Amino acid sequence: MPIERDQEQIHAELLALYSACVSEIAGFKQQQFNVTNYSIALFAALVAVKQLFGASVSWERAVLVIFVIAAAAFAIVVQFQLWSAIQVRRARLRSIRSKFSASFRESWDHPKGPDALHWLLPFIVSIGGLIAFWVIAK
Repeated sequence: MPIERDQEQIHAELLALYSACVSEIAGFKQQQFNVTNYSIALFAALVAVKQLFGASVSWERAVLVIFVIAAAAFAIVVQFQLWSAIQVRRARLRSIRSKFSASFRESWDHPKGPDALHWLLPFIVSIGGLIAFWVIAK
């Protein structure tokens, strides 16, 4: 009986860890989208400041451009930190799955290509930053 209880406890712990990892990945993905959305909104606000108040003096444009560059750089760094955290959680999930039954692993294991879209949200931030930079600097 003690061995059976240990197995049940191990199984419960693995399920809890699995659920936590899945939940964390979902949260990190949501944060990636939030960073992208807020970055684009900030770029639009900086362009609006230039359009509404006519940053005619070169130092005013320079300040706006610095804000665009800093916001884009910060957003891209955060995007890749979140991507890295997602990769850690995915590795944990693979490790947990390796401890599940053979029938589970057989059902789960379907060939999946590499995650090639991890660059998409940073790319969107970069394009938004470049457009804002161009509108403000001209």
